[in-house]
Amino acid sequence: TVIAGTNGVKLGAFVISAGAAEGVNVSSITVNLSTDEAATITNMYLTDAAGVTVGTAKNVPGTSNIYSLSPNIALAANASKAFALFGNVKSASNVGPWVANIDASGSGMVTGNAVAAASATDIQTMTVASTGTLTVVNGSMPDAAILIAGSTGNEVAEYQFSAVNEGFTVDKLKLKVSNNFATSTAAVTLAWTDKNGVAKTKDGMFLAGAQSAATATFTGLDMYVPANGDATLKVYVSLTSIASGAFSGANSTISLDGNEGFNAVGDSGTPDTTLASADLESKNFIVRKSKPTFAKLDAGTDPVGGALYKFSVVADNAGNIEIKQLSFVVTTTGCEVNDLYLYEPNASVTLTDTAVDPTTEGSTVKLLVSAVDDDVLLIGNTAQTYEVRGVVTSYGTNDSILVRMRQDVTSGVANAVANTINGSSYNTWSDRSGVLGVHTTATADWTSGYLVKDMGQTQSFSK
Repeated sequence: TVIAGTNGVKLGAFVISAGAAEGVNVSSITVNLSTDEAATITNMYLTDAAGVTVGTAKNVPGTSNIYSLSPNIALAANASKAFALFGNVKSASNVGPWVANIDASGSGMVTGNAVAAASATDIQTMTVASTGTLTVVNGSMPDAAILIAGSTGNEVAEYQFSAVNEGFTVDKLKLKVSNNFATSTAAVTLAWTDKNGVAKTKDGMFLAGAQSAATATFTGLDMYVPANGDATLKVYVSLTSIASGAFSGANSTISLDGNEGFNAVGDSGTPDTTLASADLESKNFIVRKSKPTFAKLDAGTDPVGGALYKFSVVADNAGNIEIKQLSFVVTTTGCEVNDLYLYEPNASVTLTDTAVDPTTEGSTVKLLVSAVDDDVLLIGNTAQTYEVRGVVTSYGTNDSILVRMRQDVTSGVANAVANTINGSSYNTWSDRSGVLGVHTTATADWTSGYLVKDMGQTQSFSK
């Protein structure tokens, strides 16, 4: 398929071969076209396999176009030579099939007698189309995550563009995020490659306003999507600090607007202003002042006398965090587990005040750090280790125990005292972003374990 308005289009390829009896000096090649086909093309020319022009280009082709070869092309007996036909396809060309008919003539190398091709041959049928097609889908999107206020260069989205039949240059597009997320960003950056394969970037800003979403419109881009190929657009955000106005808890996907604020131009010069029927969305991202990271540790092999689950937790270098509650799922086969507490390793004092029993098989056990509201685990950038222990009974041959942390699937918890925290989320922690004086469990910065990394690993025991 060739696009009307495209120059230098390869319209076909063919081979001329000499017979077995005698070599041939090829003196001319003729390209025959119908009247409509001739009216579709300008600057029609031939090249050999090395790309060297053969004969004189036909700026205004007719129905019979003779390319005289001087000097003649010499083909020994049984020898062949490949050629290609090129031309400019007029922008006003009618769509439909287009095919050239090839003939050739010359003289025998030995006899000098005139020779002609055994028969004129139709080469490849091309189809003239008015435009190519540009589409976009979500690429290898980064996982949903917590982003630290003040961090830069966070990759948040990847979009895959594909072009069919002609290449496109994307010169304008629009991204959208929620307004509260926009006010926490310092910049949004696009990364792409141009027609020459050169990596490019451009910075912009999300502008929040009265509309439901904040927007960042980029113009003057030169992202190139090759014909019948793909190109990748990556999106990065940099965040302001909490002190400079970032809001802990601001969250959003990043959307590429499908039908507003977009423009691309095909190689033929035809614009495309609609990318998709609907916006394309990334995964979700939440802004926090700091964040915890959990890691499951080796709990040994004896759940009766040792830990049922052992883990470490560390805060980001951005600042300390606090933990009030952690939740676990306990699943047993052939035995029972009760009286669950949270411990520091090798310590005889529990961190949770009350023993908790699973109410049903595989139910969630919430371990609240102390019944005193403002007793919490303060975690810095040095990893702290903790254990879940319980009373295991009737643990015998072929029995098993599985214990895992229960991760929240929604953000949950805005602020609360301890008993409300206990009832609203599986896990509750704070990034201490609301500290103006003494930090308490009533401070409006407590949240759930949503998007906290490495909370879903399982510790297993079997006998």
